[in-house]
Amino acid sequence: MAGSLVLGFATFLTVTCVVLVAVSFSTEHWIDIVVNREEIKGKVDPNMYKTDLRYFTRYRGLFRTCFPGNETAFLDDKNYDDDRVDGSCLIERGYELTRRTKTSNYGSGYTTRIHLMRCHFAFFAITLLLSVISAILGGVGCFKASKTIVRATALFMFLSAFFIAGGMAFFHGYEYLEKNKIDKDEFSAIYASKHAVLKANSTTAYGYSYVLGWLAMAVAAIAALLYLGAAYVIAASERYSKRHRTAERSGSFKGSERFQGSMVGVNDYPTSQMGAMQPGYPDPYMMTAAYQYPEVGNYGYPVVMGYDNTSKNTESPAGSASVACRM
Repeated sequence: MAGSLVLGFATFLTVTCVVLVAVSFSTEHWIDIVVNREEIKGKVDPNMYKTDLRYFTRYRGLFRTCFPGNETAFLDDKNYDDDRVDGSCLIERGYELTRRTKTSNYGSGYTTRIHLMRCHFAFFAITLLLSVISAILGGVGCFKASKTIVRATALFMFLSAFFIAGGMAFFHGYEYLEKNKIDKDEFSAIYASKHAVLKANSTTAYGYSYVLGWLAMAVAAIAALLYLGAAYVIAASERYSKRHRTAERSGSFKGSERFQGSMVGVNDYPTSQMGAMQPGYPDPYMMTAAYQYPEVGNYGYPVVMGYDNTSKNTESPAGSASVACRM
């Protein structure tokens, strides 16, 4: 039963990992930037206050950056026509599958940022695929109680945890470049010098999408370890059952030999010592009651001379690994 519980819980964690990765991947709360607009009003350029993206509270994700609230009239500018989605969000253009003319002179730091962003996206996409495969394999392994399938699932979950960790590392890599290395207006590396008021009245924090990413990595790693433990229990159960069956077959064969050796017929008695039968008396062996054959056990072998080869409780310590999956 222990093996079935471990395997069932590991499968549950795998499904949980799929959900966490999907939510983290698709939502736009990786970085939450909150701007105190009331505090900076009158202290900064009025035109920038009304139109500059950096002067608005925003939530950033892998696919887009969204601006909550009702002050989103600046997004109606024709410069954002190609980037605007859902009325209050802008598509993330940092992946630059085709390099834009505007960013061609941003330097090597920006080029590195592009590659890191692409790797972040790719690693999370691979993680989502691996975790879905793991969930399917985990379900199959749970019902079939196959140590090979369970070990394969553990490998996929370890890979999922690795790719999540890699994706998070890439995220922190390009975030560092934006904050410290890329000296362009849309990045925060210049806030301290050119936009001190904005920097003093802005708060940057990691959102729930970021937290779910790390949580998914932890869940994937725990699930992988549980799968390995379940595979060990299943293998131990199979070894126990095999030894038990081997011992049972060996014991039954010895019991059959004992039974055959205990069969003593009439011809085995020495007739020279029996003497002649008196006339008129029947043969004493003919008067003997019908021979009582030994009791037959569950495996077709007789129980003879105190040898009991009936079936014992052969349930292995691990129990049936598929019980919990079917309950």
